[in-house]
Amino acid sequence: MDKKHATALKFLCITVLVLFGAPKINIKIGPIPLYLIDFLIFLTVYHARKLPKLSYRIPYKSLVSFILFMILTNELLNGFRIGTLIQPIYLMVRMSLAVSLFFVVPKIIKKPEDLTKVLKYGLVGAFITALLLIFSSLPMTRGISTILLSNPILMPNADRLGATLAAVGDKSDRGTSLIGVSILSGAFLNVIWPLLFLLLTFYKPKGILKYVLFASLVLVPIGVIMTYSRGAILAIILVVIGIAIFQKGKYRSLTVGLLMSVYLSFSYIDFDSELFMFDRIINRTTAAIENPYKNERESERIYAYTQPFEHLLKNPLYLFLGEGFARAKVSGTSDLSGGINRADHAVFAKAYYAYGLITSFLIVFLFFLLANYTFKVVRKTSNSKLFSAKLTRLLFVLLVGFSSWFAFGHAAVSNPRGTMLMFFVFGLVASQRNFYLFEQQTNSKTHNSQ
Repeated sequence: MDKKHATALKFLCITVLVLFGAPKINIKIGPIPLYLIDFLIFLTVYHARKLPKLSYRIPYKSLVSFILFMILTNELLNGFRIGTLIQPIYLMVRMSLAVSLFFVVPKIIKKPEDLTKVLKYGLVGAFITALLLIFSSLPMTRGISTILLSNPILMPNADRLGATLAAVGDKSDRGTSLIGVSILSGAFLNVIWPLLFLLLTFYKPKGILKYVLFASLVLVPIGVIMTYSRGAILAIILVVIGIAIFQKGKYRSLTVGLLMSVYLSFSYIDFDSELFMFDRIINRTTAAIENPYKNERESERIYAYTQPFEHLLKNPLYLFLGEGFARAKVSGTSDLSGGINRADHAVFAKAYYAYGLITSFLIVFLFFLLANYTFKVVRKTSNSKLFSAKLTRLLFVLLVGFSSWFAFGHAAVSNPRGTMLMFFVFGLVASQRNFYLFEQQTNSKTHNSQ
């Protein structure tokens, strides 16, 4: 392997480990937190720029570049508006690093061996996150999770989080991890879980990593359930349905078997047990179905797709420009928010208020373009045992699950680590062609040698 490529791949692997395990690791220099994940992405980008250009154009590269341009423009212009550039420039750097994953992932991950190496590190991160979600949810193991969750280097809000966990007492609670709140943690696990099946077939780990893989395949769905987030649970259900439809043989039977085992385990303990919070899921789902406009938490998800247009009629500038996210970090700027009590519990609405309607539409459009791009590849290829065929179908399934978080959450645009996850996923989608080219070259060499 080329030394430059090996170095870039190494930093990408470590980046994925931290992203899926503890992306909030930081040290503070005065009031400014410096995040390890940012430094790792910077090193990944730095070494990836030395790699040769791809033989093809990354799909939708120009669109992503324009979205990044609009993000940076909005933050910069709003910096002048709120009277400081410190917070906007800080956020501009973090968001630039997040979006850069889309461009570097296809340059680094060129063949199956590259992706399986990255997934090995993602596996370790997912294992840590799943364990913490479970341990912090269950009262008898919460003390163990608090050891990590109360560390200010791992969690910037450790003091407040530690007090919250202590206040819960002997009751069950929604799981928390070093990634963040439950819905965000669940989204990360739903992304990595279907890809872990590739390690079973194409890597077959040995030693302790083998047991970590088997444990993670079981623990990740349990961790997602213990977020007690309807969006996260819906996503894992969509992923399972997707695997059942688009995969065959071992993947399909193993996935269904894993989920049945998880269901029977919860059933054996009793769904009504005080160890669990399934009543929250039932109550919130019932409220959403029977009277979604009565409760603000439910109506907000509906109004997130209508209120932005009402707001635009009164504020036509929001067609092009929003208020950015740095404003929220500066005191005394709430009057510039364009409306505090608004429904923005979706990527579309949150991006609209931050970056304007055009950018918001483009972000949502990009998701559908990449999903359609992947689906076309699925239709063109047979459901064979080749790595490329398995990966393409798992990526489409991943995107189907990702749509739940995209539609009912906003961290993909409002939080740098959420944006990192989104563009890491989009980067994997954009890298699909690498695997088909690699397999064609391998087959050609094999044919010529015979």
